[in-house]
Amino acid sequence: MRGGLTLVTAPTLEPVSLEQAKKFLRIDTADDDDTVEEFISAARDYIETEGGICFLPQTWDHTYDNFPYFSNPFELLRWPITSVVSLKYLDATGTWNTWDPSNYIINGTTRPPRIAPTYARYWPILALQSLGNVMIRVVAGFPDRASIPPRLRQGFYMMLGHWYEHRQAIDIERGTAIRVPEGTEEIVAQFRPPLFA
Repeated sequence: MRGGLTLVTAPTLEPVSLEQAKKFLRIDTADDDDTVEEFISAARDYIETEGGICFLPQTWDHTYDNFPYFSNPFELLRWPITSVVSLKYLDATGTWNTWDPSNYIINGTTRPPRIAPTYARYWPILALQSLGNVMIRVVAGFPDRASIPPRLRQGFYMMLGHWYEHRQAIDIERGTAIRVPEGTEEIVAQFRPPLFA
């Protein structure tokens, strides 16, 4: 079941610090600090968008038109999920209701993360409207920089280094288009939930 995504709260930290990035890039001066910081943000955004991955804590609204059939699980669009803030739905009277957390369980570390009713429960009855009847607000991301898997961090560094070294869309000397490093693509693919394949 496909859904929509809205970023509610952006992460307050990048996956690596400016100092860590400069060490990786072997930069000894402050001349390029602004550029490096832009590339850090751009590399994070690329990997998160392409892979459905969240490096560090951020809040997202997942919006769906309907509940899954009976008690089948939702498959969420960001990974990993650390908590569900709320699960709201538009009931048959057209009123937004917050479903009590005791009614559902979540596995936020599977890819994709899943949320389902607890034993012997079923999803509520929705309004007759066809769009945007269910909204699940979640916090996604690893708790801190040290918790980011090394392979994922390596993919980030490869992306950062590639963009720092190749600042144009075309390699002037070779006359070829600059692609995302294959190593980064392969690493992101390893973490990408099947919904993004």
